[in-house]
Amino acid sequence: MSGLEPLIASGLAVGKAAPAAVGRLAAAIGLKLAKSWTWRWRVAWRVKQQTGVAFPSRPYRAWLKEIAAEELRKPVGEVGAALAVRLDVALSANQTWSLRDDRHSAALELVQATYLAAVALSDPGDAALLEETWARSRHDELLGRLAQVTSGRPLLSRADHGELLLAQSSARRRRRLTALGVSEDRVASTLGVLEANSPLVEPGTLVIIVGSFGAGKSELAETWIRQRIAEYVDGASPAVPVWLHASELGHQALEESLARHVRHDEPCAIVVDGLDEVDGQVAARIVDRVGVFVETRDRSVALLTSRHGVLPESNEQQPWDGVSADQARLLIESVSGTSHATWGWNPMLVESVRRPFFAIGAGILLAEGAKASSQADLVRRLVERALATPSSSEASVRDSELYRLLVRASVALVTSGGNSDGLTFQERQHIRATRLITGSESTVEFTLPIFQQWFAAQALLTQDGLLIKAMSDPRSFDRWRWSMSIAGLSVRTGAEFDQFAQILLQANPGGAAWVLDQISSARGWPSRDANEFVDRTTAGARILLATRTWINATGVLAPALFPIKSTDQPISLRVSVRGGVVGTAWDRVVPRSDTVVDLGPGFDVHSDDSWLVYTEGGAIQGYEWPWARQQDRVAKGMSKALENAYRLGPIGGVWHVESRYRLARIVANDRTMFFKPLDRLSIAKRVGELLGIVEDPEHTRFVLDGGEVEGRDLIDLAEWIESIEDAAIQRPLPAPDQDLQTGWVWSAYSDEGLLKFVAEAYGQACLAYDEARSAAFSDFAWSMGTARPAEFGVVAVVEPPDLGDGWTGAPGLTMAVVPLHIVVAETRRFGSASRLSSNGRALTVARTETGLPDGREAEHDYFVDLIHKIPLDELGPFGSRSIVTERIDFTSHSRPATEIALRWIWSDLESVKLAHGTRPRIN
Repeated sequence: MSGLEPLIASGLAVGKAAPAAVGRLAAAIGLKLAKSWTWRWRVAWRVKQQTGVAFPSRPYRAWLKEIAAEELRKPVGEVGAALAVRLDVALSANQTWSLRDDRHSAALELVQATYLAAVALSDPGDAALLEETWARSRHDELLGRLAQVTSGRPLLSRADHGELLLAQSSARRRRRLTALGVSEDRVASTLGVLEANSPLVEPGTLVIIVGSFGAGKSELAETWIRQRIAEYVDGASPAVPVWLHASELGHQALEESLARHVRHDEPCAIVVDGLDEVDGQVAARIVDRVGVFVETRDRSVALLTSRHGVLPESNEQQPWDGVSADQARLLIESVSGTSHATWGWNPMLVESVRRPFFAIGAGILLAEGAKASSQADLVRRLVERALATPSSSEASVRDSELYRLLVRASVALVTSGGNSDGLTFQERQHIRATRLITGSESTVEFTLPIFQQWFAAQALLTQDGLLIKAMSDPRSFDRWRWSMSIAGLSVRTGAEFDQFAQILLQANPGGAAWVLDQISSARGWPSRDANEFVDRTTAGARILLATRTWINATGVLAPALFPIKSTDQPISLRVSVRGGVVGTAWDRVVPRSDTVVDLGPGFDVHSDDSWLVYTEGGAIQGYEWPWARQQDRVAKGMSKALENAYRLGPIGGVWHVESRYRLARIVANDRTMFFKPLDRLSIAKRVGELLGIVEDPEHTRFVLDGGEVEGRDLIDLAEWIESIEDAAIQRPLPAPDQDLQTGWVWSAYSDEGLLKFVAEAYGQACLAYDEARSAAFSDFAWSMGTARPAEFGVVAVVEPPDLGDGWTGAPGLTMAVVPLHIVVAETRRFGSASRLSSNGRALTVARTETGLPDGREAEHDYFVDLIHKIPLDELGPFGSRSIVTERIDFTSHSRPATEIALRWIWSDLESVKLAHGTRPRIN
């Protein structure tokens, strides 16, 4: 500090001095400095006495002589930085001065002291006026201007450098919060909770904070760098804190960016924010460069931030998805000024507000008497609130040309993954006029990602073909998913939403279901009260359209989800609307084409029996209500639909073969766990007897062994038995190879037999998953998250019974779904110590008391390394690198392969919000 702070601070409270009087005084002082050697000597003497800074007097006095009267008319804060640079140039002719590593700090201190000396040497009346004119600035503002006028990093003392870095940190945080309409002071104490979560980064290493959108990754990084600034200023660390954004490093080398902040060979404490705002390959290159830098630059550290799924998983990553529920509540209450703010909120929103960004946003809305119900709704409300506030942001909506450019930039940025804004230089300068935009010369970026998402959402509603393009592939969907959700919340009519939903479902039912769920979850629970979104004159037609579109989207599963016999069967619906209550009946008579009849509000469900199924309930408060109702029907009915396994694969496929074998065991009344060969002729005789009982066995259901069996399945079994010549029917998977060793079913397998059984079960499960994807979920494509059909396999480590579950002695299993090329590589690696399934899709490895065959002690470490080999581009938006550990308790099941495949399918459907309730059971 210079000692000028009291004078500077006092200047904040005074009014503007009379310009004419100031001009005369400035001219007089300028004349004295230029003409009077004695006056310059007196100023220099006072400056030396006051500051104690050693400097060569002659070049200092020469510098005084060159100060113009025009410069003296302005406050120190406006011209002080430029004067300090000129003074440093003058003094640097002296070798002692030129070797100082804090020259600019010292020069700035001399400039400030020069002004004080001029005040002291003036008449008392003039001194007061000069003090009022010159003192309107703070020291950190002076340092900021000094950084702007110097090429590269200014040569500052640690104290000044630290003050500059803290000011820049505050400016970044203020910019993020101002966009939301919140001051830093309002939330500073609550954001202090992040200090306890600040990651520990060892010298020579980097840490990547990975979290969801809005989790507060930037704020956590800001907290971390402030701690590094404090250590740097106190001398506890030599590392210079540097804040960089990933978009900056996408266009220039790391060393080039650092050169503006650090001197040669200085250690650094680097933050690289926003890896998720650049392309995944660019982000990976940045991580590699930073990693090499901190390893080779002594005592350097780095912290980077990214969303999930941008980078391959690594040991450097630390998950961060927000603060605790209690901390989030405190943050909301500090912004909203209300207590018990989160009472009655739905679980999804409570989870969302654990992310500080959304907690602040929720607090803002509560303070204004509003409330959001989901993440997408919160984003929409926050942006529209910011755009409605009188400011340059509001101008971006009122000015049609500015609005058009912002929409165009948002589309280009989303489409390119942040690499291009699609604007000319002139257009780029035009939109910089709003507080929504920041960025470099070559490309702009939105101040907050939510602004980009909102403007991109407006484009989805107005630009033909853009919605289809957004749903065209997994990468595009992942970039557009939140904009699509916001777009769905922004539609103005039911017809507009119907068109929106139709395009989504026709493009990809799984991705569409995820988007529609985000929209409908914003509305809260259905209500039976009068609903402005339910128009009786259009309700029937809208329900019919939503129903037909969902039937087409669910394909071969539709007959198990809706009261129809086939997907192409025309349907007739009867609709009754009473306030917010909507009733729907399915007509028994199949019409020639899809029809709907308005039953009127007085319909009595008990007065007419010509309908097949009748459902009734309240509608949610949004235009999406007919689509949400049918999606809920699909999700609730999915478990039953999937249990009808013959629909999920072709004749002769895994689903068919296992289902047929299970039926053979039921007919033979074989419940044992040994899966001994079944006598073909005795089963054929029993099936013949059953089919002979009724006239139309194909359309008859038989009750066998306490369960229902379709007549067509018995006919299929009879035809198959007739086509084979074997005397016995064998289990499709390896049968037990020893007598029971204990009372548990798995003890019927030897260690070697168990290894083979698991390999074949998972190998067939991979094939069964492929069959289901082709037969029932072909339109879902990339939205099925387990893996790409025919391109994946399984690697599993089997723990024999004596190493498995401690209570039952059950053998254990740790497995991961991986690309097929990894299965091939691991087969070569383990060789004879492993077992590969007959179809080459599953590899099993036996764990022993000493560990894995490759010398590893813990299979978990092996699998962590294994899943890191999965390329990110082989994971869709709903895929994940996961490790599953469980007991092997399916050896006694008749259909283990399809059971495993069904578990994968169910998980896929849950991820896209098309499966609710209990997982289907087929054994």
